Amino acid sequence: MPTFTAVVGGRAQYAVREVRDRFLSDGNQSDSVDFFSFVPKLGFVWKVAPTGQVFANASRSYEPPLVLELTAPGQIGGELNELKAQKAWQFEVGTRGTLGNRVTWDVALYDIELWDEIRNVNVQPFPFAPFTIPRFTNIDRSRHTGVEAGADVVLVRDAAKSMGLGATGDALTARVAYTYSRFVFVDDPTFNNNDLPGAPRHFVRGELRYDHLSGFWIAPNVEWVPTGYFVNSENTVRTPSYALGNVRVGYDHKPTNLSVYFEARNLAAQSYVSSVVVDNANGRFFEPGDGRAFYGGVSWRFK
Repeated sequence: MPTFTAVVGGRAQYAVREVRDRFLSDGNQSDSVDFFSFVPKLGFVWKVAPTGQVFANASRSYEPPLVLELTAPGQIGGELNELKAQKAWQFEVGTRGTLGNRVTWDVALYDIELWDEIRNVNVQPFPFAPFTIPRFTNIDRSRHTGVEAGADVVLVRDAAKSMGLGATGDALTARVAYTYSRFVFVDDPTFNNNDLPGAPRHFVRGELRYDHLSGFWIAPNVEWVPTGYFVNSENTVRTPSYALGNVRVGYDHKPTNLSVYFEARNLAAQSYVSSVVVDNANGRFFEPGDGRAFYGGVSWRFK
């Protein structure tokens, strides 16, 4: 029989940011700023089947700026109250569950309506400076919408036994995770409805993993950004798209909870942008990713 669970909650959030300058003697250089808000939350989980759920929630968030944002080099000379707390209403709906003993899914759609989102701008401290310093400002209105979806599908079980290579218990599983992110300004006087820089619109990760009863496993995988993303608020420069092929292999010794693994990343030695410095005044936006790289490790879990 379907069951329905509702959750209602809320909390008051209060923060004080105070900075004291004890090095200057020609006046009081101390300053402080207070932040206060009530952040309610409402949600429900509807168990529509023994192994399937539908859920939704709505909540308000309130994020005061960090001390490092209030006192960043680009803020010097200003007042602490120039940077406002970031406020948002968040809405989410989704479903999760399993189908038989082969399929598992988790899908969520969200919409985050933001006011005074804190934005990092990397500015030149003086004209023609060869470097930049961080400065933080507020965006009047912005919106984050997106989809997060993942699924595991067991394609084959007990293949080793059918080929005479061992007992039952092995499995070949396909895993895929997809993220859609649309982060935009909303009627901004300078940037209109441009994309917020720094996040890819689409990101896909797929993996094919084989687990053997002996504890051995191997998992080739791919990471794909099919469309580059903007790195400046003017939306004039974007990253190139890329796809990386990787493989992981390991062994789990279950009696001792000892595991070893080996990972090879970017097997084709692709050139790609792994991270960016958004809104860089010098135009140095891109930070390159590693070329072909190899990693390994050992872990031990105990109870």
